[in-house]
Amino acid sequence: ALFAFVAGGGASVVRATLMACVYLSLRLIDQRTSPVHALALTGVALLVASPLAIADLGFWLTFGATAAIVAGAARLRLPSLGPAKAVAVVVLASASAEAALMPVGALMFQRVTVAGLVLNLAAVPCMAAVQLAAMATAAADAAGLGLLASGAGWLAHEAAYGLVWSATLVDLAPW
Repeated sequence: ALFAFVAGGGASVVRATLMACVYLSLRLIDQRTSPVHALALTGVALLVASPLAIADLGFWLTFGATAAIVAGAARLRLPSLGPAKAVAVVVLASASAEAALMPVGALMFQRVTVAGLVLNLAAVPCMAAVQLAAMATAAADAAGLGLLASGAGWLAHEAAYGLVWSATLVDLAPW
């Protein structure tokens, strides 16, 4: 919830945070529910609160991608060690989301791409580094640790540059 507040509380951030809070709250009270059930409960709650959200493309993308990732993760066994597992998780999540959202992309944008599958191998780790380094920058600055804040800020900058650069790779093969 704090991250959602710091991130500005955009609709997709609020939806994702609510999904995580529902799932973690159920686990906290020892309800061994499936992530799919928490996802469904969150979707129903949001639609009860705002029925017109069903017409929001962002709603489709958030729930479609999350449902696909949860379903994909439940069906495959991942390598158990280090870098192989990290790469497998990114590929699995990206492939699941891409497959589930292809019909939405075709309907709403009149195009389908698989570039995200490859680009996410760079973008996902870069985004994680941006988020962690930015939080470290803010915390170090608030604590008066200027040198640490500068170092973390530099890392956030470099990771953000990598994130933007990864998107430009589509220019090499626009088809």
